[in-house]
Order: sequence, then structure tokens, then C-alpha cells
Amino acid sequence: MKKGFTLAEVLLALVIIGIIAAVTLPGLKADLGTRKAQSWHSKYCNILDAAVGQLWAEKSLHGGGTDTSYKTEITPENLLPYLQLDTANSAYTFKDGSTLSIPTAGADGTLTVTFPSKANIDSKVYTVAPALEGINCKEFQTASN
Repeated sequence: MKKGFTLAEVLLALVIIGIIAAVTLPGLKADLGTRKAQSWHSKYCNILDAAVGQLWAEKSLHGGGTDTSYKTEITPENLLPYLQLDTANSAYTFKDGSTLSIPTAGADGTLTVTFPSKANIDSKVYTVAPALEGINCKEFQTASN
């Protein structure tokens, strides 16, 4: 009776494991990048949604219909008290290095976040939805679950 494995059997097992790894790793890496981007977008969507929601409540703004008066309230002066940002260098920077672009009063109601280059994630525009009195983060919440 022989005990253990022969060299050929061990090498064959390693070759099979290598083939499986070569087939699955690229897909896993791409999926990891997608989930990372969804996670970052979800995080910032929730941060901005909370800030806009607080602003909405404080200013007693009204959503729905064709009322666009909320756009004049989405300004740096109004949103900054609700966000923890570094405002040195005239840029609105989060602790992780992401920067926020806030439109001037009366603009289209969008907020743009540019992520640090090390994150390898494209910048994202978050649009204020009057019917929600904030930003619609649902696409990121369902995508990341």
C-alpha cells in the first residue's frame, strides 16, 4: 500500500487550481472595483442627502410640482454648516480627499463629488430631487446589497 501522493498527482492538482484561478480572478477583480465604486457613491449620496434634507427642513422648502425655488437655497453658504469639510484653499474637501462642487444660487440643483485619484473612481453628480426633498440614493443602496 502506498501512502501519500506522487509528484505527478500534486502537480496535476496545482495545474487545475491555477486554471481555475486564471479564469475566476479577472471577474472577481472587476466585480470588486464595481462594488468599491458603488460603496463610495452610496456613502457620499447619503452624506449629501442628509445635508440637503436638513437644509430643506430648516428653510421650510416645499417639494413636488414645478416649484424650483429650492435651487436658490442650494449654495455653499447654506450647505456647509451641515457638512464636515476642510474649506482651506477655497476647495470643499472631505477628510478622505474627495472634493465637493456646489453650484451658485439658482443653478440646476446638482452637487458634484470628485474622488481622490488613488480611489480610481470617476466623479459623480448627485441631483436634488424635489419630490424627495433630498437626493435619490436608492440606486446605490440596491446596487450595493
